[in-house]
Amino acid sequence: MDMRGLSDEELLDKYRDGDAAAFNELLARHQGRLFGFLVGLLNDRALAEDIFQETWLRFGREAARGKIKDHPDRWLFAVANRFALDVLRRRARWKMVSTEEEKAAAFEAAGAVSAPDEHVAGAEMSARLEKAIAELPLEQR
Repeated sequence: MDMRGLSDEELLDKYRDGDAAAFNELLARHQGRLFGFLVGLLNDRALAEDIFQETWLRFGREAARGKIKDHPDRWLFAVANRFALDVLRRRARWKMVSTEEEKAAAFEAAGAVSAPDEHVAGAEMSARLEKAIAELPLEQR
């Protein structure tokens, strides 16, 4: 049966009834725009592919359960957007977290000088760490 003439809602009904071809038609209709949207939002093709797949997996599950009643294109874009924003937020959080060495390098690069008490505390910590390492058995060093 040619499904190109059916509406998205009719395809959803057919998919819910077990017609895999209906899912394939929905995919064919919306994959280009959805993938382009994700690539533009993320500026990372590999990440866009991952989110694209995750979105369609979720779509398949939710559509089969009857959770998507109409406008599957809106649902797809909303969920893909949410997934993408979650990834971008996680990336931003990871970028904000840095090690002490990275902070020191950033201060050095900016020409900043650490406070004398910070320098002394760091030197004391280094000395204690070196002493503790020296006390370890050779195979644990």
